[in-house]
Amino acid sequence: MVKQLRSFGVLVLAGIFVVVFGISLAAHAQSDEDLTSDKLDLIKSRCSNSQVALQQIEKRDAVSRINRGRAYDQMLRQVSAFNSRFAYNKVSSPDLIQITSDLQGAVDTFRASYDKYDTDVSDAMKINCKQKPADYYSMILKARDDRSAVGEEVGKIVDLMTQYRAAIVSYQDKVE
Repeated sequence: MVKQLRSFGVLVLAGIFVVVFGISLAAHAQSDEDLTSDKLDLIKSRCSNSQVALQQIEKRDAVSRINRGRAYDQMLRQVSAFNSRFAYNKVSSPDLIQITSDLQGAVDTFRASYDKYDTDVSDAMKINCKQKPADYYSMILKARDDRSAVGEEVGKIVDLMTQYRAAIVSYQDKVE
């Protein structure tokens, strides 16, 4: 489910280029200098549609970010409480403490990455894409890359939670 949500956001941004601009996915790798006048004209002609799509993405992502952030906060509280119970019962668990620390760092990085992504989307919407299509396109590419970084952080958090669960299972004999 998490992987589906992570890839959905990336696909939505990638889809903006294809659906709104009609530019092939291979064109994403192009720099601003490689944008032909035809592609710039296409961006200008579909400017309004792309900005509406960006507004919709920004709204959906904001809700997702809030919900995910709350879930991460709750998860961190539960992990910390669980670690405290281990300490209270005098069970040494340095690996759990390290994974918890890594989780906190990954959640903090997720928040910073999301803020950067959100700023880029907002900045893209402020650009007049009819007058500055290359700047607009460049900012969309930057937002797409930053959205990918957010997805990578979500993946790291999922991996760390998997590691945490495996570590807890390994302590099962000690606790019993």
